[in-house]
Amino acid sequence: MAFVARLGTRRLPGLLAASLMCAGCGLGGTAGTTGSTGVSAPSGTGAVSSTTSARNNSIPPMPLTAPLHTWPGEVIPTAIGTYVAWQVKYPETMLSRIDPATGRLVDTVRLAGNFVQAVEAGGSLWVLDQTTTGDLLERRDPANLSLIGSRRLGNGVAGPAGSLVPVGSYLWVAGGPQPLQLSLPQGSLVRSLSLPPGVHDYSLGGGQASTLIVDYQAGLGSVYFELVSADTGNLIAKSDAGLLFPVTSPRVSAIADGGFWISVATGMQGYIERMQTPSLRLQLSTKMEGSNGISASVADGVLWVTQGAGGPTRNYCGDPATGHPYATFAAAIGSSGFLTAVGGGHYFLSSSSNEKVVAEYSIPRICARP
Repeated sequence: MAFVARLGTRRLPGLLAASLMCAGCGLGGTAGTTGSTGVSAPSGTGAVSSTTSARNNSIPPMPLTAPLHTWPGEVIPTAIGTYVAWQVKYPETMLSRIDPATGRLVDTVRLAGNFVQAVEAGGSLWVLDQTTTGDLLERRDPANLSLIGSRRLGNGVAGPAGSLVPVGSYLWVAGGPQPLQLSLPQGSLVRSLSLPPGVHDYSLGGGQASTLIVDYQAGLGSVYFELVSADTGNLIAKSDAGLLFPVTSPRVSAIADGGFWISVATGMQGYIERMQTPSLRLQLSTKMEGSNGISASVADGVLWVTQGAGGPTRNYCGDPATGHPYATFAAAIGSSGFLTAVGGGHYFLSSSSNEKVVAEYSIPRICARP
């Protein structure tokens, strides 16, 4: 089924938090004191040379009518533009485009529900919202965020980060009772995947070439992983044993160097660890424990680890195969900040939940893949 156009309706997609009053505000100010990159080398590796100038812009603090937990939101950097999703008050969520010439928030639209994720694929911006009647997938024009069409996904709850995964000529969607494969660029339904009985939470991870990662909870606290062909939906491999005691399905990074990283919340605590492909065995030497906010992602073949109040050992860029750090960005975000997005040659840091500031930096050479 193709997307049905909904003319005259503007709803919000997005990935960062600000305030409706910030539409049209400049991105002035700075965050961090570590130089133009915001990154410093780990102890003993020498200083970082500022080979790449940073824009070092930030969204200024804005008055909110919602509790502080609604801030910050998320930035959505793509190859065709950078976007930000933010809340006026829960669950009223807005999406804006950042004008590359002025740094101002423009083309602000209102989402149908609570923002989950957005990705660029097939020349469109695809936005997943969580509403009171189920998940909703929107297809929007990346130039002005006008609505092209939408699809109701059912009454299921979307999984964590990784709910939208473009792989090749398809967009895979986690939302509703089953993962869906949509063809690009129109978004027509190709097929749905069947999950084992009793699954109450699942998510999709970034594939490589024609491979997709599916993880799901098949019972209380038992999470399994599958590699699936992104072209045919056929099973390639399945993990032998499940992870125990995660609160939700783990967030899964993109595949790089024969493996991917999982971010697991176990209550108040959590950990990150690498899983090898196609064996789907844990690489035990890479496990790092932290709070339930610790996470690992892979962008352009580089590992990015972040955790609020995690210090330099849990806020760094590094080797995706080993977890070895290249450089830390802990000083740029302070004691309570974290990494909010990486893409388009830039990374975005939330410097403090109290200051409500997000800063954009150019990725320095020390954080680029060797």
